[in-house]
Amino acid sequence: MKPILLIFVFVYFAFMFCVKLDASVLKLYPVLIEEKQGLRLDKLGISKINFEPSKYIKVPKKYRIGKSIDGYWLQRETLLELITDQYSAQTIEIRGPARVKVECRVNELSSKYILEAAEEVFEREIGRMESVNLYFGSKIPQFYVCDNANEIRLRRVANGKISRHEVVIIDLYQKSEKLHSLPVWFEVEHYKKAWVAVDEHAQSRYIDTLALNREYVDSALIKGKISVELRPGTRLAKALHKGDVLTEEYIEEIPMVERGDNVKVLSIIKNITITAQGVSKTEGNVGDTVFVNLIGQKKLFKGRVIARQTVLVQG
Repeated sequence: MKPILLIFVFVYFAFMFCVKLDASVLKLYPVLIEEKQGLRLDKLGISKINFEPSKYIKVPKKYRIGKSIDGYWLQRETLLELITDQYSAQTIEIRGPARVKVECRVNELSSKYILEAAEEVFEREIGRMESVNLYFGSKIPQFYVCDNANEIRLRRVANGKISRHEVVIIDLYQKSEKLHSLPVWFEVEHYKKAWVAVDEHAQSRYIDTLALNREYVDSALIKGKISVELRPGTRLAKALHKGDVLTEEYIEEIPMVERGDNVKVLSIIKNITITAQGVSKTEGNVGDTVFVNLIGQKKLFKGRVIARQTVLVQG
């Protein structure tokens, strides 16, 4: 009976000793998450210790091993030292891996802020505009960075004319060091004033005679450069249909001699200049060859354009 009692007493004290030991032991997780305030004490591992949720461990940069944008490694002994230094009243024993991986928190950027910043990017790109509407074509990606960015820069990927779908790169900086970059897609509506045809107009019509209205159009949907001014001395290079926006590809300079023009026909024979009137059958600018009929004749003469509505024919 006595040996049984001794065994019972031994087991009891051994059990109490283990419980007491377990109560101060922290078994580390292999991966820890660093929040904005640092490593949360009650999220370091499995333990019976009653940690306060508001307690965090700050890890100085000098203790971060193999530091990258999204995390670093931390030695178990270093973590214990930091806990002891920052919470001297806390007595614990740490078990587990010799070093743990620390992953930085998920960061989220304000969609409102990014939208406003992106509008500024397009305004700088285009200059003075009538209006621009942006819509997110994709979600802002989640990202991990260990250091807080104190500067956010946005830049457009493409150059030149704004298109319907655009990519903007968000660069995060801390003290001029780039921490991270991530792309965001936008759908763009860029409204500006343009000349819109209200009737059908045939090729070669003079620009200043066209029936046009000044309207707001979404330039992201328009191919080519929108014409701002109706320049005199220009005409349609191709037909402009009702509802079409007048762009530079529709406009060309009026040639010095047009088909059907009444032209002055000159011929120089032995220093004598002979002048006649004719009708141009083709068109051209100075130096170009055109064909003309003299008034009252069917024969075609070949001549060279030397001035507006003036053709020189070899004698």
